[in-house]
Amino acid sequence: MRTIKNYHCLLLLAIFLFHLQTVQSQVKPKYNILFIVADDLNDRLSCLGWPEVVTPNIQRLLSHGMLFKRAYAQYPLCSPSRTSFLTGWRPDHTGIFDDYIDPNTVLSSDVKYLPLYFKQFGYDIERYGKIMHGPFENDITWDYAEPDKDQSLTITAKNSALNEFPSGEWWVRSNTDSFTWDRTIAKHIVKRLRQTRTLPFFYGLGFINPHNPFTPHLSAWNKIGDPSVQELLPEDSSGTTSPILKGNGSGNIVIPSTPLNDRSDVPPIAFTIGQLIPSSYEWKRIIHAYDGDVVDTDIQLGLVLDEFDRQNRPQPMREGW
Repeated sequence: MRTIKNYHCLLLLAIFLFHLQTVQSQVKPKYNILFIVADDLNDRLSCLGWPEVVTPNIQRLLSHGMLFKRAYAQYPLCSPSRTSFLTGWRPDHTGIFDDYIDPNTVLSSDVKYLPLYFKQFGYDIERYGKIMHGPFENDITWDYAEPDKDQSLTITAKNSALNEFPSGEWWVRSNTDSFTWDRTIAKHIVKRLRQTRTLPFFYGLGFINPHNPFTPHLSAWNKIGDPSVQELLPEDSSGTTSPILKGNGSGNIVIPSTPLNDRSDVPPIAFTIGQLIPSSYEWKRIIHAYDGDVVDTDIQLGLVLDEFDRQNRPQPMREGW
């Protein structure tokens, strides 16, 4: 049996349980829950044997939880996998096998998505970023969602734009502007966490990276690779290198030794969404860009964890206690 390591949609699922705020009216306080999803995140993490991929904030989250080393994507596409973990049913039960069928047109009316289950028990449920597959985000009725329903065309267009890029497309951002989709979402949920609440919450935080195309910031790119070699890097989707944009070389990136007949036992249906067979050098640069996107995502996660720490940090003892 083939062990699959690289998924189209292997997601980091983190449920962070904490007493961020006690609900006074309850005899037994309920835990608040933050549900984190990172799009297309595979096993290239420092905590899973890739120390060169610098992910201190995922490691920081792990220090308060548990790491499952045999957790696999339910299906190698976005919507089937997300529908599966949000309903608790496998794709062969949901009937969702592609990214184009609206789950609500197939699932029975008594299906209860995970956030709605918590809503049933008195939780405030809110979404920040991508939880369902983009075009079907509004299949779940949240108490608050960002982007909201009026912006549904925006998020759908963004997902469509991502899918227009060929597999393995990448470039490097060098601008000092910190705006990215994920950073905006992280900042907004931090702002929300600072507001007063009267109900326990279930917040969904969905990062859109490291989804193709891979567009790490230069600082993230340079946390990986060979600093002794500086190479010209592309700065946009055209692939044209910039005469002033240089970063670490990718020569030390390790790629697997792949037999020439490696795909001969794979069913043809597995290759219906294009194939990517670049040179070894280009493979290394694609992996380098992907790893850089992972580092970028880890940085955004750190913004959120910093707020957790701030709110849960033990207060200094007052004089006379």
